[in-house]
Amino acid sequence: GLVGDSVNLASRLEGLCKYYGVSVIIEQEAAFAPAVQSRFHLRLLDLVTVKGRTQATELYQLLAEKGDLPDEFDAEEDLQYFIGGFAEIHRLYRSKSFSACAEALKQYRQQFPQDTPSKMLLRRVETLLNEGLPADWDAVHKLTEK
Repeated sequence: GLVGDSVNLASRLEGLCKYYGVSVIIEQEAAFAPAVQSRFHLRLLDLVTVKGRTQATELYQLLAEKGDLPDEFDAEEDLQYFIGGFAEIHRLYRSKSFSACAEALKQYRQQFPQDTPSKMLLRRVETLLNEGLPADWDAVHKLTEK
């Protein structure tokens, strides 16, 4: 039932932390729960379907409580670009603006070279640019591993 599905998703999200190279991932329902966005810095991570589900789920990286600047950022502006820049990159990706998306990702990766999600998305975009857009393409990344 529903509880089983939630537990299943939570288990998948825990496993995805390693895949994306981040500490904490929450899904869209949790991200938009009361007080979450006003209390925490969240970065849009990906739009996926996880194994065992057909519905697309938006994933967010929980970075820190607002008011706390995570150690890896020198300034609040860096954190804002880390969050807002990646949201804009996803907007370009989802609107099929792949060339602009690739350029934005390269610029983003100059500032955040250790960031795994942007590296993964750049690989996806470069594949689409090199091989063309499949007829059935959508912006949802299908995850096949548990």
